[in-house]
Amino acid sequence: MPTNTDRRQLLQNLVPEGLPVTKRWLSEQNPDFDRHALDNLVKSRQLTPLAFGVYIRPGTHLTWQGVVAALQTIFRTDLKRVNRSHAHRPI
Repeated sequence: MPTNTDRRQLLQNLVPEGLPVTKRWLSEQNPDFDRHALDNLVKSRQLTPLAFGVYIRPGTHLTWQGVVAALQTIFRTDLKRVNRSHAHRPI
């Protein structure tokens, strides 16, 4: 079980400045970022919620470039999932 200091350092390394991230993306990057851990990170102001399940590092400013980059990452990940699911379907 990582300590708060470990989580804080991991968060700084994972979440780029100004880039919004989703709860799902964080938990895919590291299973230690479960619902409880993310709630604690928000309560301790190590993550700032933007919307339900969307976060940003505190003290950073959201830019349109960060939003576009986040959307590209989300869509790219979803497209990979779709392609994998089609690959396993019988013809």
